[in-house]
Amino acid sequence: MKKLLAIMIVGLWGCSDNSIDSKKMVLGSKIYSNRCSACHDYGAPNLNELKPQIAEIISAVTSGRGMMPTFKDQLTTEEIEAVAYYIFNKNQ
Repeated sequence: MKKLLAIMIVGLWGCSDNSIDSKKMVLGSKIYSNRCSACHDYGAPNLNELKPQIAEIISAVTSGRGMMPTFKDQLTTEEIEAVAYYIFNKNQ
């Protein structure tokens, strides 16, 4: 049973589409550089220390938080998800 479970997990892992993840990282990196880094790299809450979860990042980018403005009218859902994915993964 353990062997079958291990084979299933490895099989599922092998089916993941790394190209989608890579595209999200590239898009998220561009958005972070253009929209986020001016504040977060120079004194705003340090995301490297906070290590927020993806859902928290999506919420903050969409609705704003504290001094951070909302970006829901400036970024698409895809862009918000990409920047959240980038921030989450670059801080792991």
